[in-house]
This record gives sequence, C-alpha cells and structure tokens, in this order.
Amino acid sequence: MINEHCEENERISDSFVTFVIVISYVSLGFFFAYLFVDETHPIAAMSSLVDFINNVAFIVWGFKARNRMNVILSAKKKENVWFHGLWTFLFTPLYFNFKVNKLNGK
Repeated sequence: MINEHCEENERISDSFVTFVIVISYVSLGFFFAYLFVDETHPIAAMSSLVDFINNVAFIVWGFKARNRMNVILSAKKKENVWFHGLWTFLFTPLYFNFKVNKLNGK
C-alpha cells in the first residue's frame, strides 16, 4: 500500500519485498531444523547465517518503509506522525505496526 502513494522511482521494489518474505520462510525452516541437531552441525551454522540475513533484511525494509511514510505524510521531526529511526532500528516490525495503528486512530 505504501507504493501506491509513492512516485514510480521511489517505490520499494517487488523483488526486495519478495526476498524478505522468502528469506523469512527459509529462516523459519532452518529454525525448525536447528531444533533437531547439535550446535556443531552445519545446519546450526546455516540457521544462524540465514537468521542474520533475515534480520538485516527486516531492518532495511523498515528503513525503506519509514522513509517513504515520512515523505507521504510530509512528517517533520518531533511531530506525532514522524517515524523515528531509533525505534525503527530496534523494533522494526512492531514499531511500524504501532505507528500505522496510531495513524489509523486505533
């Protein structure tokens, strides 16, 4: 929905969003596999790597979405509608959900 309000060249690419979704499912699969192996097993190392990539992808998505929301809302720092960078970094999906709900009056 964010992309619907952005200029064509400012949109978050569909391929990046697809990557975030796919890496999340891959991370989940490795998490379940990790439950059944030793910590020294290669699956454990792969699980950690994929989880790290997943976390970085979420943070990158969060900042991409944050920047676009601030532009869409013409938000300025210190305004209630401003999406803050620190909270975006620390709590990306939770903070983004919180802010959207606040904007929606819930």
